[in-house]
Amino acid sequence: MIAYGHVRRPWLGATVQSAGPRSFGLLVVGVVPSGPAARAGIRPGDFIVAANGVAVHQTRDMVRVFQEAGVGREVRLEVMRGSQRLNLAVKLGDLPSGSRPAARAG
Repeated sequence: MIAYGHVRRPWLGATVQSAGPRSFGLLVVGVVPSGPAARAGIRPGDFIVAANGVAVHQTRDMVRVFQEAGVGREVRLEVMRGSQRLNLAVKLGDLPSGSRPAARAG
């Protein structure tokens, strides 16, 4: 915190939602233009099914992986786009000041 003057939180730059408690993956419902997700090629309508090889069922699963990786680190996301399975690398950004901490995955 001293080096940056604030607590740094990893940021994907996308809004995701779970399809339900028994679902697999997170639906991308929005992507911040020029954000980390957009630069990695993530699009609204994609399903993120794993982050660094860890299956994601709820947002907290992905947030945990992001927190372990840290700001500025690359995370590998397994994404379903229609019937196509993609492996995308995203370099996590720093959550912009004024953003809600709950939005760090989103």
